[in-house]
Amino acid sequence: MNVFDSYFKTTWKRNYSRDDVTAIWNIISQQVVERLHNGNAVCITGLGTFTLSEWKIHNGSKICLQKLQPVFILSKRLSEFYHVKVVETYTADRIPLKKLSFSAVSKISGIKRHTVENIITEVTQVFVQLIGRNVDTEFPLAGIGKIEIKNKVLNVMFDMDFVEKVTKANTCTHEEQQCIKRFYTFPYNSGHFWTT
Repeated sequence: MNVFDSYFKTTWKRNYSRDDVTAIWNIISQQVVERLHNGNAVCITGLGTFTLSEWKIHNGSKICLQKLQPVFILSKRLSEFYHVKVVETYTADRIPLKKLSFSAVSKISGIKRHTVENIITEVTQVFVQLIGRNVDTEFPLAGIGKIEIKNKVLNVMFDMDFVEKVTKANTCTHEEQQCIKRFYTFPYNSGHFWTT
């Protein structure tokens, strides 16, 4: 079930318009893309963290090639409390982590800060409720892809354009990439990463 469809069917939520909810989550997606593009991780409270996984490849010529790719780490509280199975992800410790700024989203959207905070909180609460009821659910994020939980297993499907944009901004030169291709196959489809 799509988390946003479920959200608008929820009776306890505040009466926010679909346009406002969509606008806020589109801005959040843009913020995630922008920050990852600049080499920063983003934490969305109640959902998880978008960050970068670092791969270093030694090509035999004493040259260490580096590549960073986007990853999503589900909130530890969600994964442990609801027993959601996740693939262990190794991330780069040097990546600065910043919480999503409600004020920044409010300023860009022109929607009051407390409304932004309420919408983000309510949508993530609906996501948590669906997981708690063991309902297969998906959380689409425009320009990024979608987070899916099916049978208590996390799958994150990133859009190819998003992966290429973030990876290109945080990777090596074209010549180094060709070297990487000869020595290493990049695992887009290794358990945690899918592209559409």
